[in-house]
Amino acid sequence: MSRLLRARIVSLGLVAALGFLLIVSLIASAAITALGDLLNAYLPFGEMLLSAINAVVSFVLIAILFGAIYKILPDRSLKWRDVRMGAVVTAALGTKRAGARSWLFTPPMAGALRDPSFPAVAERLGLMKYWRTTHTRPDACSVKGPPPFCRML
Repeated sequence: MSRLLRARIVSLGLVAALGFLLIVSLIASAAITALGDLLNAYLPFGEMLLSAINAVVSFVLIAILFGAIYKILPDRSLKWRDVRMGAVVTAALGTKRAGARSWLFTPPMAGALRDPSFPAVAERLGLMKYWRTTHTRPDACSVKGPPPFCRML
């Protein structure tokens, strides 16, 4: 078997495996979300706990995805230590912004949005600057009785 054909087959297998991982991630996320109401009946912070579990599961699956890409696709052999570090850093950078935005605006965080220190946290995450420059407002500001930080936008 030629080297080129072997490389193409490996790449196709990797794409299929990555698609499978994404489907598993979607199913896991849906299952965790579906358990939210059930867990809220027993724990007052159940939805927040599930949100954290969902973030961890997504992070791990994305890290595995990038680890597979970094280990299998390059022409050179990479050490597992370097592959793990690259996969974790890439997953962290890829999920940081979306994770911060989605976690901050879940219903269990409504109390935090009204906290006087929230604008400082949003400023450090770059959210306030984003909202000001794009002239957009978060969904939390469009409800009846919006949080106080909405007046700052």
